[in-house]
Amino acid sequence: MKLLVLDVDGVVFRSHFLIEMSRRLGLRALARAWIWATDFNRDRIGIRELVERAFRRFRGIEIADLSSVYERMAIAPGSKGLVEEAHRRGWKVILLSSGVPDAFVKDLAARLGADAGGGIRLILDEEERLTGEVEGPLLEPDGKVARVADEIRALGIDWADVVAVGDDPGNLALMERAGRSIGVNARGAVRRDADWIVDGPDLREIIPVLEGGPARGARLSPNEIRRRLVHATALLWPVLAHVSRDGATALLGIIAVLYAISEWLRLNGAQLPAFTAVTRGTVRPGEARRFAAAPLTLSAGVAISLYFPEPLPYVAIGIVALGDTIASLVGQRFGRISLPHNGAKTLEGTIAALATAFGWSLLFLPPAGAARVAIASALAESLPVGDWDNLVMPVAAGLIGLAAI
Repeated sequence: MKLLVLDVDGVVFRSHFLIEMSRRLGLRALARAWIWATDFNRDRIGIRELVERAFRRFRGIEIADLSSVYERMAIAPGSKGLVEEAHRRGWKVILLSSGVPDAFVKDLAARLGADAGGGIRLILDEEERLTGEVEGPLLEPDGKVARVADEIRALGIDWADVVAVGDDPGNLALMERAGRSIGVNARGAVRRDADWIVDGPDLREIIPVLEGGPARGARLSPNEIRRRLVHATALLWPVLAHVSRDGATALLGIIAVLYAISEWLRLNGAQLPAFTAVTRGTVRPGEARRFAAAPLTLSAGVAISLYFPEPLPYVAIGIVALGDTIASLVGQRFGRISLPHNGAKTLEGTIAALATAFGWSLLFLPPAGAARVAIASALAESLPVGDWDNLVMPVAAGLIGLAAI
């Protein structure tokens, strides 16, 4: 038996209940709530102070108005699927919140099929209106830790059997005690300290890391599929270069610079909207806390390849766009035999890269030349060079291809 603990705001809810309540009161209240939330995320105020400030602003609001906001809260895709998968593995799932009323968290837990839920308690007057006061142990810095400690005693397990999922500093105490912690679209210290980081809207992306990370043969994550689709768009560049090679190279350079800026912003809790959205939708768990360099090495490989004589730009870029993509997908889904010189790659993936590179090269080169290019690119793809394979693979294909034209 293991225990999965899910934060509500920012994890199960795509937004935050206090923000949505403040939005109902107007722009001034919303702006003030954002300022308080920023102070909280930067550890300038604690969770109790944040919640108490917000609910003082809600004084006099009828409980029915809170219910209408709760009912409109968007739930993260895959939430129910995550709970179902955890149950299939024999886990217990609870939802905890330091900012959402207890009755709403319990209702949400029932809707998702979770085993339990807990939130804060509201103080109402005789007319069922908010007094502005809140209470409950989950308002305390260690409130979630105490609640989970009760759960693990009842289950007869220990902290090593707990997985805590959160997005903000209000979860840090629990995440530090849990056997495994997962930050979801996390900010600040959570992004820095969590064992795993998952960026993306679908909570089912947590499933591969529940037991320590994606295993070979596992279902491909949505992030990995999106990543490979973006990778394949490299094929557009030789087409653009056919119109203007220098223009295509300049545009590629501008995009690379903007991407680098967006990565710096992402790692510091901000975003460059279009770029950061793409990155968060394609980043792997191991890249969530570091600069994701693969797009830049791919840009460098594409830029160099554009200056090979025709038809080698099509050959080299097509090989990295298609061969590397198919090798990765085949290796992750079907790979069983690790390469002796690179345990992160598989024989099945390398064979897929070789076959794809050969078939693609045959469209432009004679069979003997296509075979040499395919072998060179497959060997380059298999090397333990990490993200640099996006540069090594097309350049190796282009250089070997020079002898075939």
